[in-house]
Amino acid sequence: MKNKIISAALVSGLFLNTVAPLSVFAEDFDKKIAQTDATIANLSAEQAQAQSQVSSLEKQVADLEAQQDELAKTNEELQAESKELIAEIDSLSQKIVARNSQLKKQARSAQKNQQASTYINTILEADSLSEMVSRIMAIRKVISANEKLLKQQQSDKTNIEEKQKANQEAINTVEANRVTLSENTYALNVQKAELEVAQINLQASLATAEEEKASLLSAKSAAEEKARAAAEEKARAEAEAKAQAEAQVQSIAASRAAVATPVQESAAPAVQTLAAPAQAAAPATQQTYTTAATTAVSYDYSTYPVGECTWGVKQLAPWVGNYWGNGGDWAASARAAGFRVGTTPAVGAVAVWTGGYYGYGHVAYVVAVESDTKIQVQESNMMGKRYIDNHRGWFNPTTTSEGVVSYIYPN
Repeated sequence: MKNKIISAALVSGLFLNTVAPLSVFAEDFDKKIAQTDATIANLSAEQAQAQSQVSSLEKQVADLEAQQDELAKTNEELQAESKELIAEIDSLSQKIVARNSQLKKQARSAQKNQQASTYINTILEADSLSEMVSRIMAIRKVISANEKLLKQQQSDKTNIEEKQKANQEAINTVEANRVTLSENTYALNVQKAELEVAQINLQASLATAEEEKASLLSAKSAAEEKARAAAEEKARAEAEAKAQAEAQVQSIAASRAAVATPVQESAAPAVQTLAAPAQAAAPATQQTYTTAATTAVSYDYSTYPVGECTWGVKQLAPWVGNYWGNGGDWAASARAAGFRVGTTPAVGAVAVWTGGYYGYGHVAYVVAVESDTKIQVQESNMMGKRYIDNHRGWFNPTTTSEGVVSYIYPN
């Protein structure tokens, strides 16, 4: 796609051979007419050539816009596919959790009743050989049913892992397409500005009066400045984002530390805070809370797109799994993976919201807790900031726009 983008050098070089103003030779009127005729002929030839190049540029702009539409359509299809996969994953998760409960009950019952001895006694207490055979067949059916239950459990777990990987691939493709669409938008704006330059150059070359020509050249300068400003704005934004991300990584790497232990209550409890915000000093009558002063960052392999909230939590909590999907899918994925999920915040837990931007949900790493309605987190992709930080300070997790909150606890 990028190979189709015409460079600024090509467009800006379309009309370098414009004709200089005519020289006036007052002594030879016939010669002036001949020169004027030659100038008009040259301008007509240049006009035809320039118009051909402008038409080619317009076609390439149209192709780029068509590809934009195709990418947008692909994203819609992938998002629909992701929703279907999420529904299937949720269904399998519920089956796995229910089956786990059933297997645990059977295991506790077998341990309590000494099931092996019970089976043997049942066989030995038979009154006849035929009754003994019947009891053996019944016991085999029970054992076979348990084996099928275990096989189905393993099959569902394998199936959910495959669907989670497929869902994560769809999510990553949507993110890659979003980046491509963003880049193409910049390219399209630059190309359209360059097209204006080319068209204004053509009009300027055909101008006959100096005042009209000066006005057209001024418009050309403004169009060139517009194209230059678009390119400079893109470069500035990219440089700023890169510098911000590098500073964030260096800051976090320099301040690695283990999560602090919960604060113990005493006669005069001391309240601990992440960065000493204005509201951090709690009155003596309030509850004490726990907090993690600094959170270490992991550089382990991650399947989540860089800058997303899922990527941020994976860096802060390496124990979370890969291929867990969008933020709103994490609670179901965590249950299926054997993690505890609840509604009480705790330092070191992962907060999961089911709503958020486009309904994808949101996740964050809990670093401070005062109560169920007052916590602090570290997170990425919050308020347009695609790097890890405590972006919100103290806030109520139950009243945010991200939706219903729950928490995943490390094993």
